[in-house]
Amino acid sequence: MDKQRVNKKAKTIEIKANSKKEFFLLHGYTGSPTDFNELGPYLNKKFNANVKIIRLKGHGEKIENIDNLNYRDFLLQTETELKKDLKKGREIIIGGISIGSFIALQLSVKYPVKGILCISLPYKYKFLTRIISALEPIILKKHWKKAIPHDEKDLRKNAF
Repeated sequence: MDKQRVNKKAKTIEIKANSKKEFFLLHGYTGSPTDFNELGPYLNKKFNANVKIIRLKGHGEKIENIDNLNYRDFLLQTETELKKDLKKGREIIIGGISIGSFIALQLSVKYPVKGILCISLPYKYKFLTRIISALEPIILKKHWKKAIPHDEKDLRKNAF
């Protein structure tokens, strides 16, 4: 994989505080650190906590760069970053969006984190929803417009 220039809106976000507290956040598979919008600054101010939102490998570059990466690549990357912050003596609350929340759950059972925050956790379908999920690929909805409220559009304006 070529070394690509990372889009400035996709770079790791680190907000410092004079504190041992830290929110360690992970974005989803098709996202970037800016998916958290103003959550980082809010957590920093509200709890006087460090906030770290790492950029997963391949993200913010060419979309093809994540083709050869798998879940384990992202898990190992985030585990390495988490260990660094734990060695600093930080009290960490780990969290994520989508696949980032699944990684956060896995790391939370392996390392001494103080809390966990999961947003849109992926899950396996149950009984009746399995039927719907089986039919989903044949339902031609790929190009349906998603209804997005105006306030959500405003929140997404500066996101990657």
